[in-house]
Amino acid sequence: MVFSKKWLRNHPQFLLHFLIHIDALVLCRQFELFLTNIFQFMCIKMYCFLKNTQGFCGH
Repeated sequence: MVFSKKWLRNHPQFLLHFLIHIDALVLCRQFELFLTNIFQFMCIKMYCFLKNTQGFCGH
């Protein structure tokens, strides 16, 4: 869907609505990456804990 600059100037609420959705998608992606990093960190810690009794490894 392509919109002309003139059309967008005449419909600023549409442009604002579109930008809010783009911003929300970016925030969701950043949150998803954050959760993935936490999950990976916890998996490494659990692996280290199970590998040796001290719960420490060189990662």
